[in-house]
Amino acid sequence: MTFSRAERRHHQTKREILDAALEQLRAGKPLSLRGVAADIGLTAPALYRYFPNAAALEAKVVETLLEEFHQEAQDLRATADLTDAFAHASVTRDWMEHHVGELRVLLTAPGFAVLTELLGHLEQTTGSDRELSAAAAGAAL
Repeated sequence: MTFSRAERRHHQTKREILDAALEQLRAGKPLSLRGVAADIGLTAPALYRYFPNAAALEAKVVETLLEEFHQEAQDLRATADLTDAFAHASVTRDWMEHHVGELRVLLTAPGFAVLTELLGHLEQTTGSDRELSAAAAGAAL
C-alpha cells in the first residue's frame, strides 16, 4: 500500500512523539504532554492531532514498552542459558533495572492489566508459570 506524503509525515511525527515520551521515562521523568511537545518542537494542543488524549499516548507507550521487553527477552533467550529459575529471574531483574521509568508506567497503568500482560510475555518468553514463580521467589530473597 502506498501512503501519501501527508500520511507519511503524520506517521513520522507520531513516532517522534512516542520516542520523546519514552525518552522522558528513560530519563526518570514523569510523562508530560507539554514536555513531549517541547522536546519535538510542537505546541501541546498540536499533540491532540496525533493522540486524542494523554491516556491514548500512555497506552501507546505501554504497548511499545511491552513489545520492546518481549523482543529483548527473546534476544536474551536466544543467547543465554535460561534453563534454571535463577536465570529467568536475572533476565527479568536486569530489564527492570535498566528500565525503571518505563516500569513505573507499566505498573501504574489503569487496573494493573498491563502487569498481567507483562507476566504473560515473560511466561511465553522464558518458560512455564512454575519456573516464573520460583524465579520471583528467588529474586525476593
